[in-house]
Amino acid sequence: MSPRPVLREVTAGLAGFILFMAASAVLFHIAGYDPYSEVSRSFQITSIGYGVVFALISGYVTALLSPRSRVRPALMVALLIAVVAILSMLASDEVEAWSQLAALILMAPAVVFGSILRHRQTDARTERKHGE
Repeated sequence: MSPRPVLREVTAGLAGFILFMAASAVLFHIAGYDPYSEVSRSFQITSIGYGVVFALISGYVTALLSPRSRVRPALMVALLIAVVAILSMLASDEVEAWSQLAALILMAPAVVFGSILRHRQTDARTERKHGE
């Protein structure tokens, strides 16, 4: 593989990761919560749903930016999310790790699923185009 496609994959992965992290930061900032503090159950559910939606969007955008790669850039984003969540749990003395656990269990896989959705959409268009 030449350096150009690899660079495109890495750039797509970084863009997806930045999108996900920025969306998370915006939510906690607007809500006025510290991500490491105790929050209400309703905020936990809301933020987890929001995180999963933005993880799907991040995977979709990652696939959009790297159309020839199947899942590798999205796997990179998922791995970065997982690493940040694990490091965050290890670095924190707080008992509240709900957001980090949700990132590991739900959001990291959702990135890959978002990428798969984009590629399925592209494959369906190609099939329709060639089927006409």
